[in-house]
Amino acid sequence: MSAPLCPACQRPVAPGDAVCFHCRAVLDPFTSGARVADRYVIEENIGQGGMGRVYRAYDEVLHEKVAIKTLLPEFSTDPGFLIRFRDEVRLARRVAHPNVCRVHDYVDHEGTPFLSMEWVDGETLAARLKRLGARPEAELRVVLSAVTEALRALWSNGIVHRDLKPANLMWTRAGRVKVMDFGLARALLGAGERDRTSGVVGSPEYLAPEQIRGETATERSDTYALGVTLFELATGRPPYRGDSPAQTLMKHLSEPPDAMALAGLSEALRSTILQSLEKRPEARPDLREAVSEGPRIDKDPRQGTRVSLLGRRTWALSAAGLAILLVTTAYFGFMTPPAPSASPTATPIASPMPTPVVSPPPAAIHADRAGSESAPAVKPTDVPSPADPSLRAIHKVPPPSATPIPHVATTPTPGPVESPAPEPRGATTPAPPLLVSDPTPAGTPLAPAEARLVVVVTPWAEVFVDGDRKGLTPLPALVLPPGSHVVELRHPDFRPFRRTIELKAGEQSRLSVNLRLEAIRR
Repeated sequence: MSAPLCPACQRPVAPGDAVCFHCRAVLDPFTSGARVADRYVIEENIGQGGMGRVYRAYDEVLHEKVAIKTLLPEFSTDPGFLIRFRDEVRLARRVAHPNVCRVHDYVDHEGTPFLSMEWVDGETLAARLKRLGARPEAELRVVLSAVTEALRALWSNGIVHRDLKPANLMWTRAGRVKVMDFGLARALLGAGERDRTSGVVGSPEYLAPEQIRGETATERSDTYALGVTLFELATGRPPYRGDSPAQTLMKHLSEPPDAMALAGLSEALRSTILQSLEKRPEARPDLREAVSEGPRIDKDPRQGTRVSLLGRRTWALSAAGLAILLVTTAYFGFMTPPAPSASPTATPIASPMPTPVVSPPPAAIHADRAGSESAPAVKPTDVPSPADPSLRAIHKVPPPSATPIPHVATTPTPGPVESPAPEPRGATTPAPPLLVSDPTPAGTPLAPAEARLVVVVTPWAEVFVDGDRKGLTPLPALVLPPGSHVVELRHPDFRPFRRTIELKAGEQSRLSVNLRLEAIRR
Protein backbone atom coordinates (compact mmCIF):
# COMPACT_ATOMS: atom_id res chain seq x y z
CA MET A 1 0.00 0.00 0.00
CA SER A 2 1.45 3.41 -1.05
CA ALA A 3 2.00 6.17 1.49
CA PRO A 4 -0.78 8.79 1.77
CA LEU A 5 -0.25 12.16 0.07
CA CYS A 6 -0.64 15.63 1.50
CA PRO A 7 -3.74 17.23 -0.08
CA ALA A 8 -1.92 20.59 -0.29
CA CYS A 9 1.50 19.73 -1.75
CA GLN A 10 0.84 16.14 -2.93
CA ARG A 11 4.00 14.88 -1.24
CA PRO A 12 4.01 11.62 0.73
CA VAL A 13 3.36 11.81 4.46
CA ALA A 14 3.53 9.22 7.21
CA PRO A 15 0.25 7.59 8.30
CA GLY A 16 -1.13 9.27 11.41
CA ASP A 17 0.72 12.58 10.92
CA ALA A 18 -1.36 15.59 11.97
CA VAL A 19 0.71 18.12 9.98
CA CYS A 20 2.52 17.77 6.64
CA PHE A 21 6.29 17.68 7.16
CA HIS A 22 6.89 19.51 3.86
CA CYS A 23 4.35 22.35 3.72
CA ARG A 24 3.00 22.30 7.33
CA ALA A 25 -0.57 21.84 6.09
CA VAL A 26 -2.98 20.38 8.65
CA LEU A 27 -3.67 16.74 7.74
CA ASP A 28 -5.90 15.74 10.64
CA PRO A 29 -9.03 17.91 10.95
CA PHE A 30 -9.30 16.70 14.58
CA THR A 31 -5.99 18.27 15.68
CA SER A 32 -6.01 19.80 19.19
CA GLY A 33 -7.53 23.28 19.02
CA ALA A 34 -9.47 22.64 15.79
CA ARG A 35 -13.17 23.52 15.64
CA VAL A 36 -15.20 20.65 14.16
CA ALA A 37 -18.70 20.86 12.67
CA ASP A 38 -19.02 24.48 13.86
CA ARG A 39 -19.65 23.18 17.34
CA TYR A 40 -16.90 21.01 18.87
CA VAL A 41 -13.45 22.28 19.88
CA ILE A 42 -10.93 19.41 20.02
CA GLU A 43 -8.95 19.39 23.27
CA GLU A 44 -6.95 16.16 23.27
CA ASN A 45 -6.48 12.84 21.46
CA ILE A 46 -7.38 10.24 24.12
CA GLY A 47 -6.47 7.07 22.25
CA GLN A 48 -7.16 4.74 19.37
CA GLY A 49 -9.14 1.51 19.17
CA GLY A 50 -9.72 -1.10 16.52
CA MET A 51 -12.24 1.02 14.61
CA GLY A 52 -11.28 4.65 15.25
CA ARG A 53 -9.83 7.37 17.43
CA VAL A 54 -11.32 8.97 20.53
CA TYR A 55 -10.92 12.68 21.37
CA ARG A 56 -11.91 14.87 24.28
CA ALA A 57 -13.72 17.97 23.02
CA TYR A 58 -15.79 20.88 24.26
CA ASP A 59 -19.35 21.20 22.95
CA GLU A 60 -20.09 24.91 22.49
CA VAL A 61 -23.82 24.20 22.24
CA LEU A 62 -24.21 22.00 25.35
CA HIS A 63 -21.39 23.86 27.15
CA GLU A 64 -19.81 20.68 28.45
CA LYS A 65 -17.03 18.23 27.70
CA VAL A 66 -17.87 15.40 25.30
CA ALA A 67 -16.04 12.43 23.81
CA ILE A 68 -15.75 12.24 20.02
CA LYS A 69 -15.22 8.87 18.33
CA THR A 70 -14.16 8.79 14.68
CA LEU A 71 -13.67 5.98 12.16
CA LEU A 72 -10.17 5.28 10.88
CA PRO A 73 -9.65 6.34 7.23
CA GLU A 74 -9.45 2.75 6.05
CA PHE A 75 -12.97 2.13 7.40
CA SER A 76 -14.69 5.45 6.63
CA THR A 77 -14.91 4.54 2.93
CA ASP A 78 -16.33 1.05 3.57
CA PRO A 79 -20.15 1.11 3.23
CA GLY A 80 -20.48 -1.89 5.55
CA PHE A 81 -18.61 -0.19 8.37
CA LEU A 82 -20.55 3.04 7.84
CA ILE A 83 -23.82 1.13 8.21
CA ARG A 84 -22.57 -0.44 11.43
CA PHE A 85 -21.41 2.97 12.65
CA ARG A 86 -24.83 4.53 12.03
CA ASP A 87 -26.45 1.55 13.72
CA GLU A 88 -24.37 2.35 16.80
CA VAL A 89 -26.07 5.74 17.05
CA ARG A 90 -29.54 4.44 16.33
CA LEU A 91 -29.27 1.67 18.93
CA ALA A 92 -27.40 3.54 21.64
CA ARG A 93 -29.73 6.56 21.58
CA ARG A 94 -32.56 4.30 22.77
CA VAL A 95 -30.84 3.69 26.11
CA ALA A 96 -30.81 6.16 29.01
CA HIS A 97 -29.29 4.51 32.08
CA PRO A 98 -26.73 5.73 34.66
CA ASN A 99 -24.51 2.70 33.94
CA VAL A 100 -24.54 3.21 30.15
CA CYS A 101 -22.41 5.82 28.37
CA ARG A 102 -24.89 8.10 26.58
CA VAL A 103 -24.53 8.81 22.83
CA HIS A 104 -25.53 12.34 21.76
CA ASP A 105 -25.26 12.71 17.97
CA TYR A 106 -23.88 11.42 14.64
CA VAL A 107 -22.00 13.94 12.45
CA ASP A 108 -20.08 13.76 9.16
CA HIS A 109 -17.24 16.32 9.07
CA GLU A 110 -15.31 16.68 5.81
CA GLY A 111 -15.88 13.03 4.96
CA THR A 112 -15.02 11.75 8.43
CA PRO A 113 -18.06 10.44 10.33
CA PHE A 114 -17.93 10.61 14.11
CA LEU A 115 -20.05 10.24 17.24
CA SER A 116 -20.36 12.72 20.08
CA MET A 117 -20.82 10.89 23.38
CA GLU A 118 -20.98 11.53 27.09
CA TRP A 119 -17.56 12.36 28.53
CA VAL A 120 -16.72 9.94 31.35
CA ASP A 121 -14.04 11.18 33.74
CA GLY A 122 -12.17 8.03 34.71
CA GLU A 123 -10.31 5.07 33.22
CA THR A 124 -11.20 1.79 31.57
CA LEU A 125 -11.17 -1.37 33.65
CA ALA A 126 -8.43 -2.65 31.33
CA ALA A 127 -6.20 0.30 32.23
CA ARG A 128 -7.13 0.00 35.90
CA LEU A 129 -6.26 -3.71 35.87
CA LYS A 130 -2.90 -3.00 34.22
CA ARG A 131 -2.11 -0.26 36.74
CA LEU A 132 -3.29 -1.93 39.97
CA GLY A 133 -3.30 -5.66 39.21
CA ALA A 134 -5.99 -8.18 40.15
CA ARG A 135 -8.96 -6.49 41.79
CA PRO A 136 -10.47 -7.40 45.20
CA GLU A 137 -13.83 -9.13 45.57
CA ALA A 138 -15.60 -5.97 46.75
CA GLU A 139 -14.75 -4.26 43.46
CA LEU A 140 -15.79 -7.33 41.48
CA ARG A 141 -19.21 -7.19 43.10
CA VAL A 142 -19.55 -3.52 42.12
CA VAL A 143 -18.72 -4.41 38.52
CA LEU A 144 -21.11 -7.37 38.52
CA SER A 145 -24.03 -5.32 39.84
CA ALA A 146 -23.44 -2.28 37.60
CA VAL A 147 -22.87 -4.23 34.37
CA THR A 148 -25.90 -6.45 35.09
CA GLU A 149 -28.11 -3.36 35.40
CA ALA A 150 -26.63 -1.88 32.21
CA LEU A 151 -27.16 -5.10 30.25
CA ARG A 152 -30.79 -5.24 31.36
CA ALA A 153 -31.25 -1.71 30.01
CA LEU A 154 -29.69 -2.73 26.68
CA TRP A 155 -31.65 -5.95 26.38
CA SER A 156 -34.93 -4.21 27.18
CA ASN A 157 -34.28 -2.04 24.09
CA GLY A 158 -33.53 -5.05 21.89
CA ILE A 159 -29.74 -4.67 21.95
CA VAL A 160 -27.00 -7.26 22.43
CA HIS A 161 -23.61 -5.67 23.11
CA ARG A 162 -21.52 -8.48 21.53
CA ASP A 163 -18.17 -6.97 22.57
CA LEU A 164 -18.27 -6.66 26.37
CA LYS A 165 -14.74 -6.55 27.85
CA PRO A 166 -12.68 -4.51 30.37
CA ALA A 167 -11.60 -2.06 27.65
CA ASN A 168 -15.28 -1.16 27.08
CA LEU A 169 -16.09 -0.62 30.76
CA MET A 170 -15.27 2.73 32.39
CA TRP A 171 -14.53 3.19 36.10
CA THR A 172 -15.46 6.77 36.97
CA ARG A 173 -13.93 8.94 39.68
CA ALA A 174 -17.12 8.42 41.71
CA GLY A 175 -16.65 4.63 41.60
CA ARG A 176 -19.46 4.02 39.09
CA VAL A 177 -19.07 1.55 36.22
CA LYS A 178 -20.33 2.58 32.77
CA VAL A 179 -20.74 0.34 29.71
CA MET A 180 -19.70 1.93 26.41
CA ASP A 181 -18.83 1.22 22.76
CA PHE A 182 -21.80 -0.20 20.90
CA GLY A 183 -19.94 -0.35 17.57
CA LEU A 184 -20.45 -4.11 17.38
CA ALA A 185 -23.92 -4.29 18.88
CA ARG A 186 -26.81 -5.66 16.83
CA ALA A 187 -30.57 -5.43 17.27
CA LEU A 188 -32.18 -8.61 18.55
CA LEU A 189 -35.28 -8.02 16.45
CA GLY A 190 -35.22 -7.47 12.71
CA ALA A 191 -31.58 -8.50 12.17
CA GLY A 192 -32.55 -11.38 9.85
CA GLU A 193 -29.91 -13.08 7.77
CA ARG A 194 -27.43 -10.24 8.21
CA ASP A 195 -26.80 -11.23 11.82
CA ARG A 196 -26.38 -14.91 11.02
CA THR A 197 -23.98 -14.39 8.12
CA SER A 198 -21.83 -11.60 9.50
CA GLY A 199 -19.15 -14.03 10.71
CA VAL A 200 -17.16 -13.80 13.92
CA VAL A 201 -17.18 -10.24 15.24
CA GLY A 202 -15.55 -9.24 18.52
CA SER A 203 -12.41 -9.82 20.60
CA PRO A 204 -11.28 -13.50 20.64
CA GLU A 205 -10.66 -13.57 24.41
CA TYR A 206 -14.30 -12.62 25.19
CA LEU A 207 -16.34 -14.43 22.50
CA ALA A 208 -18.95 -16.95 23.58
CA PRO A 209 -18.78 -20.44 22.00
CA GLU A 210 -21.98 -19.87 20.02
CA GLN A 211 -20.50 -16.69 18.48
CA ILE A 212 -17.39 -18.63 17.45
CA ARG A 213 -19.61 -21.22 15.75
CA GLY A 214 -21.31 -18.42 13.78
CA GLU A 215 -24.63 -18.66 15.62
CA THR A 216 -26.80 -15.69 16.58
CA ALA A 217 -25.56 -13.79 19.61
CA THR A 218 -28.08 -13.53 22.47
CA GLU A 219 -28.24 -12.11 25.97
CA ARG A 220 -26.49 -15.25 27.24
CA SER A 221 -23.55 -14.32 24.95
CA ASP A 222 -23.15 -11.05 26.86
CA THR A 223 -23.41 -13.03 30.11
CA TYR A 224 -20.49 -15.20 28.94
CA ALA A 225 -18.41 -12.08 28.16
CA LEU A 226 -19.24 -10.71 31.63
CA GLY A 227 -17.98 -13.95 33.17
CA VAL A 228 -14.73 -13.67 31.19
CA THR A 229 -14.36 -10.05 32.32
CA LEU A 230 -14.89 -10.91 36.00
CA PHE A 231 -12.42 -13.82 35.72
CA GLU A 232 -9.80 -11.49 34.26
CA LEU A 233 -10.37 -8.80 36.88
CA ALA A 234 -10.07 -11.39 39.67
CA THR A 235 -6.93 -13.14 38.37
CA GLY A 236 -5.19 -10.58 36.16
CA ARG A 237 -5.58 -12.72 33.01
CA PRO A 238 -8.47 -13.95 30.83
CA PRO A 239 -9.51 -17.60 31.26
CA TYR A 240 -8.54 -18.51 27.69
CA ARG A 241 -5.54 -17.18 25.78
CA GLY A 242 -3.58 -19.06 23.11
CA ASP A 243 -0.56 -18.32 20.96
CA SER A 244 -2.84 -17.16 18.16
CA PRO A 245 -6.44 -15.93 17.85
CA ALA A 246 -7.45 -19.29 16.35
CA GLN A 247 -5.98 -21.19 19.30
CA THR A 248 -7.76 -18.86 21.71
CA LEU A 249 -11.08 -19.55 20.00
CA MET A 250 -10.51 -23.31 20.21
CA LYS A 251 -9.91 -23.06 23.97
CA HIS A 252 -13.32 -21.39 24.36
CA LEU A 253 -14.93 -24.32 22.59
CA SER A 254 -13.17 -27.20 24.33
CA GLU A 255 -11.44 -26.30 27.62
CA PRO A 256 -13.08 -25.66 31.00
CA PRO A 257 -12.02 -22.56 32.98
CA ASP A 258 -9.39 -22.86 35.71
CA ALA A 259 -11.56 -22.95 38.83
CA MET A 260 -8.50 -23.03 41.14
CA ALA A 261 -7.54 -19.55 39.96
CA LEU A 262 -10.68 -18.25 41.72
CA ALA A 263 -9.94 -19.98 45.04
CA GLY A 264 -9.56 -16.64 46.85
CA LEU A 265 -13.15 -15.58 46.13
CA SER A 266 -16.27 -16.41 48.09
CA GLU A 267 -18.26 -19.46 47.06
CA ALA A 268 -21.17 -17.37 45.74
CA LEU A 269 -19.06 -15.14 43.47
CA ARG A 270 -16.88 -18.02 42.28
CA SER A 271 -20.01 -20.01 41.39
CA THR A 272 -21.41 -16.99 39.52
CA ILE A 273 -18.29 -16.61 37.37
CA LEU A 274 -17.95 -20.32 36.60
CA GLN A 275 -21.65 -20.64 35.75
CA SER A 276 -21.34 -17.65 33.39
CA LEU A 277 -18.55 -19.49 31.55
CA GLU A 278 -20.65 -22.55 30.75
CA LYS A 279 -20.30 -23.72 27.13
CA ARG A 280 -24.06 -24.17 26.68
CA PRO A 281 -25.99 -20.86 26.72
CA GLU A 282 -28.98 -22.37 28.58
CA ALA A 283 -26.71 -23.36 31.50
CA ARG A 284 -25.58 -19.77 32.11
CA PRO A 285 -27.28 -17.33 34.52
CA ASP A 286 -30.44 -15.60 33.38
CA LEU A 287 -29.72 -11.95 34.22
CA ARG A 288 -33.01 -10.69 32.74
CA GLU A 289 -35.05 -11.24 35.91
CA ALA A 290 -36.40 -8.22 37.77
CA VAL A 291 -34.21 -6.49 40.31
CA SER A 292 -36.62 -7.28 43.15
CA GLU A 293 -36.33 -10.98 42.44
CA GLY A 294 -32.55 -10.95 41.97
CA PRO A 295 -30.79 -12.74 39.11
CA ARG A 296 -30.56 -16.48 39.52
CA ILE A 297 -28.67 -19.35 37.91
CA ASP A 298 -30.66 -22.10 36.24
CA LYS A 299 -28.44 -25.12 36.71
CA ASP A 300 -28.65 -28.40 34.87
CA PRO A 301 -32.06 -30.06 35.46
CA ARG A 302 -30.28 -33.16 36.72
CA GLN A 303 -28.96 -31.14 39.66
CA GLY A 304 -32.37 -29.68 40.42
CA THR A 305 -31.11 -26.58 42.30
CA ARG A 306 -31.17 -22.83 41.79
CA VAL A 307 -28.39 -20.65 43.19
CA SER A 308 -28.86 -16.97 43.85
CA LEU A 309 -26.35 -14.68 42.11
CA LEU A 310 -26.65 -11.47 44.09
CA GLY A 311 -27.10 -11.45 47.85
CA ARG A 312 -29.97 -10.11 49.89
CA ARG A 313 -33.22 -9.28 48.14
CA THR A 314 -35.04 -5.98 48.33
CA TRP A 315 -37.97 -7.41 50.27
CA ALA A 316 -35.61 -8.85 52.89
CA LEU A 317 -34.11 -5.39 53.48
CA SER A 318 -37.58 -3.89 53.83
CA ALA A 319 -38.66 -6.56 56.34
CA ALA A 320 -35.49 -6.04 58.39
CA GLY A 321 -36.04 -2.28 58.48
CA LEU A 322 -39.66 -2.72 59.58
CA ALA A 323 -38.62 -5.13 62.35
CA ILE A 324 -36.03 -2.67 63.68
CA LEU A 325 -38.62 0.11 63.67
CA LEU A 326 -41.13 -1.98 65.64
CA VAL A 327 -38.54 -3.07 68.21
CA THR A 328 -37.34 0.52 68.69
CA THR A 329 -40.89 1.80 69.11
CA ALA A 330 -41.75 -0.93 71.62
CA TYR A 331 -38.56 -0.28 73.62
CA PHE A 332 -39.04 3.46 73.96
CA GLY A 333 -42.76 3.00 74.57
CA PHE A 334 -41.93 0.71 77.53
CA MET A 335 -39.44 3.23 78.94
CA THR A 336 -41.80 6.21 78.66
CA PRO A 337 -42.86 7.50 82.10
CA PRO A 338 -46.38 8.66 82.96
CA ALA A 339 -47.42 12.11 81.81
CA PRO A 340 -45.82 14.79 84.06
CA SER A 341 -47.84 16.99 86.36
CA ALA A 342 -48.42 20.64 85.69
CA SER A 343 -46.16 21.75 88.56
CA PRO A 344 -42.74 22.88 87.37
CA THR A 345 -41.11 22.05 90.73
CA ALA A 346 -40.48 18.46 91.77
CA THR A 347 -40.59 17.22 95.37
CA PRO A 348 -37.00 17.09 96.63
CA ILE A 349 -35.56 13.78 97.80
CA ALA A 350 -34.43 13.43 101.37
CA SER A 351 -30.66 13.25 101.75
CA PRO A 352 -28.43 12.58 104.80
CA MET A 353 -26.67 15.88 104.12
CA PRO A 354 -28.07 19.39 103.51
CA THR A 355 -29.09 19.74 99.91
CA PRO A 356 -30.06 23.03 98.32
CA VAL A 357 -33.33 23.21 96.47
CA VAL A 358 -32.51 23.85 92.82
CA SER A 359 -35.02 25.53 90.55
CA PRO A 360 -35.64 23.73 87.30
CA PRO A 361 -33.97 25.17 84.22
CA PRO A 362 -36.10 27.03 81.68
CA ALA A 363 -35.87 24.10 79.29
CA ALA A 364 -37.37 21.80 81.91
CA ILE A 365 -40.23 24.21 82.63
CA HIS A 366 -40.94 24.54 78.93
CA ALA A 367 -40.94 20.77 78.44
CA ASP A 368 -43.19 20.31 81.48
CA ARG A 369 -45.73 22.83 80.27
CA ALA A 370 -45.75 21.25 76.83
CA GLY A 371 -46.29 17.85 78.41
CA SER A 372 -49.23 19.07 80.48
CA GLU A 373 -51.04 20.28 77.36
CA SER A 374 -50.61 17.22 75.14
CA ALA A 375 -48.38 14.33 76.10
CA PRO A 376 -47.01 12.39 73.14
CA ALA A 377 -47.41 8.63 72.93
CA VAL A 378 -43.66 7.94 72.82
CA LYS A 379 -41.03 10.32 74.29
CA PRO A 380 -37.60 8.67 74.09
CA THR A 381 -35.85 11.72 75.55
CA ASP A 382 -37.95 11.85 78.77
CA VAL A 383 -36.07 10.91 81.95
CA PRO A 384 -38.12 9.20 84.72
CA SER A 385 -38.48 11.17 87.92
CA PRO A 386 -36.00 10.25 90.67
CA ALA A 387 -39.01 9.75 92.94
CA ASP A 388 -39.90 6.62 90.96
CA PRO A 389 -39.80 3.65 93.40
CA SER A 390 -37.87 1.57 90.87
CA LEU A 391 -35.11 4.18 90.76
CA ARG A 392 -35.00 4.40 94.57
CA ALA A 393 -34.51 0.67 94.69
CA ILE A 394 -31.66 0.78 92.22
CA HIS A 395 -29.81 3.74 93.69
CA LYS A 396 -30.70 2.94 97.31
CA VAL A 397 -32.16 6.40 97.85
CA PRO A 398 -34.10 6.87 101.11
CA PRO A 399 -37.81 7.52 100.72
CA PRO A 400 -39.01 11.12 100.76
CA SER A 401 -39.16 12.61 104.23
CA ALA A 402 -42.50 13.62 105.66
CA THR A 403 -41.01 16.88 106.94
CA PRO A 404 -40.44 19.47 104.22
CA ILE A 405 -36.80 20.41 103.76
CA PRO A 406 -36.13 24.13 104.01
CA HIS A 407 -34.11 26.02 101.44
CA VAL A 408 -30.39 25.88 102.17
CA ALA A 409 -28.27 28.78 100.96
CA THR A 410 -24.95 27.68 102.48
CA THR A 411 -22.43 25.29 100.96
CA PRO A 412 -23.29 21.72 101.90
CA THR A 413 -20.93 19.84 104.21
CA PRO A 414 -19.41 16.72 102.71
CA GLY A 415 -20.58 13.51 104.27
CA PRO A 416 -20.74 9.78 103.57
CA VAL A 417 -23.21 8.82 100.88
CA GLU A 418 -24.02 5.26 99.80
CA SER A 419 -24.44 6.27 96.14
CA PRO A 420 -24.80 9.55 94.33
CA ALA A 421 -28.42 10.61 94.52
CA PRO A 422 -29.99 12.06 91.39
CA GLU A 423 -30.08 15.82 91.30
CA PRO A 424 -33.57 17.25 91.94
CA ARG A 425 -35.03 18.55 88.71
CA GLY A 426 -38.34 19.28 87.07
CA ALA A 427 -40.81 16.65 86.02
CA THR A 428 -39.12 16.33 82.64
CA THR A 429 -35.63 17.22 81.48
CA PRO A 430 -34.71 16.86 77.82
CA ALA A 431 -31.99 14.28 77.34
CA PRO A 432 -28.79 15.53 75.68
CA PRO A 433 -28.94 15.22 71.90
CA LEU A 434 -27.10 12.38 70.21
CA LEU A 435 -23.70 13.43 68.93
CA VAL A 436 -22.91 12.32 65.39
CA SER A 437 -19.24 12.40 64.53
CA ASP A 438 -18.26 14.44 61.48
CA PRO A 439 -16.59 12.16 58.92
CA THR A 440 -14.18 14.99 58.04
CA PRO A 441 -11.71 15.81 60.86
CA ALA A 442 -12.08 19.36 62.00
CA GLY A 443 -8.32 19.95 62.25
CA THR A 444 -6.70 23.02 63.75
CA PRO A 445 -8.83 26.15 63.32
CA LEU A 446 -7.40 28.47 60.72
CA ALA A 447 -6.32 31.97 61.56
CA PRO A 448 -8.33 34.68 59.78
CA ALA A 449 -5.31 35.43 57.57
CA GLU A 450 -4.70 31.79 56.55
CA ALA A 451 -6.17 29.30 54.08
CA ARG A 452 -5.80 25.55 53.69
CA LEU A 453 -5.17 23.62 50.45
CA VAL A 454 -5.56 19.84 49.99
CA VAL A 455 -3.69 18.45 46.96
CA VAL A 456 -4.71 15.03 45.57
CA VAL A 457 -2.72 13.68 42.61
CA THR A 458 -3.13 10.46 40.62
CA PRO A 459 -0.83 8.53 40.58
CA TRP A 460 1.51 10.81 42.62
CA ALA A 461 3.63 13.91 42.24
CA GLU A 462 6.14 16.19 43.90
CA VAL A 463 4.28 19.36 44.92
CA PHE A 464 5.68 22.89 44.63
CA VAL A 465 3.72 26.00 45.65
CA ASP A 466 5.06 29.32 44.34
CA GLY A 467 8.37 27.55 43.72
CA ASP A 468 8.68 26.12 47.26
CA ARG A 469 8.84 22.33 47.55
CA LYS A 470 6.11 20.92 49.81
CA GLY A 471 6.89 17.19 49.41
CA LEU A 472 5.49 14.08 47.72
CA THR A 473 1.79 13.22 47.71
CA PRO A 474 -0.15 12.23 49.69
CA LEU A 475 0.37 15.38 51.77
CA PRO A 476 -1.49 16.86 54.74
CA ALA A 477 -3.44 20.03 54.13
CA LEU A 478 -1.12 22.91 53.24
CA VAL A 479 -1.60 26.12 55.24
CA LEU A 480 -1.05 29.09 52.92
CA PRO A 481 -1.79 32.80 52.94
CA PRO A 482 -4.95 33.76 51.05
CA GLY A 483 -4.61 34.93 47.50
CA SER A 484 -3.32 33.58 44.21
CA HIS A 485 -0.81 30.71 44.20
CA VAL A 486 0.89 28.68 41.46
CA VAL A 487 0.86 24.93 42.17
CA GLU A 488 3.33 22.82 40.17
CA LEU A 489 3.20 19.01 40.06
CA ARG A 490 6.28 17.05 38.98
CA HIS A 491 6.36 13.39 37.96
CA PRO A 492 9.13 11.63 35.99
CA ASP A 493 6.66 10.31 33.38
CA PHE A 494 4.95 13.65 32.68
CA ARG A 495 5.86 17.21 31.89
CA PRO A 496 5.51 19.64 34.83
CA PHE A 497 1.84 20.41 35.41
CA ARG A 498 1.00 23.91 36.64
CA ARG A 499 -2.25 25.41 37.82
CA THR A 500 -3.06 28.77 39.40
CA ILE A 501 -5.52 28.67 42.29
CA GLU A 502 -7.22 31.36 44.34
CA LEU A 503 -7.48 30.77 48.10
CA LYS A 504 -9.83 32.62 50.43
CA ALA A 505 -9.05 33.43 54.04
CA GLY A 506 -10.42 30.95 56.56
CA GLU A 507 -11.50 28.42 53.90
CA GLN A 508 -10.16 25.04 52.73
CA SER A 509 -9.80 24.33 49.00
CA ARG A 510 -9.09 21.06 47.18
CA LEU A 511 -7.03 20.49 44.03
CA SER A 512 -7.51 17.07 42.39
CA VAL A 513 -5.43 16.22 39.30
CA ASN A 514 -5.21 12.97 37.32
CA LEU A 515 -1.92 13.30 35.47
CA ARG A 516 -2.83 10.46 33.12
CA LEU A 517 -5.81 12.45 31.85
CA GLU A 518 -4.70 16.06 32.21
CA ALA A 519 -0.90 16.14 31.89
CA ILE A 520 1.35 15.59 28.87
CA ARG A 521 3.63 12.58 28.84
CA ARG A 522 7.34 13.11 28.30
